[in-house]
Amino acid sequence: MTVPNHTAVDAVAYVANIVEARVQRAIHAIADNIPTARTTADDLYESNRRALDSLSQLIYDVHDAARAHTTSSTYSDGRPVSSIVEIGNTGGTFTHHWNPDPTKNTQQQFDVFTSTGRTTITLIPPATANATFHPYNAPAQPEGPLA
Repeated sequence: MTVPNHTAVDAVAYVANIVEARVQRAIHAIADNIPTARTTADDLYESNRRALDSLSQLIYDVHDAARAHTTSSTYSDGRPVSSIVEIGNTGGTFTHHWNPDPTKNTQQQFDVFTSTGRTTITLIPPATANATFHPYNAPAQPEGPLA
């Protein structure tokens, strides 16, 4: 890892400011984009493209600023930065990003509903995420011919 020419505090200050500025700019650009009766989906996308491009660039810039000060996907105390669980049998996932201040992480439980069932996600600090899938019951099939 290359030694950065700035401190981690400087990187955090930079990240906090660019996130606030770009998200605020995107919020205003998208909020001011009021469609008319003749507006097409392509027109709306084109109107929002600059805001969306700015948010995409923000992802790169934040990771670039952090990269010089991190070496892995764990915090300095060994906890993971994030935990990933599978959502039911959909192939989808849910990612929870743990707060770097372990005292700010709280136990949480919530459900994610899909067409095949409900997944209960439980977050247990300091770094555990569990998912339990509850499939919907299939409707009972009638026996014999239908009248």
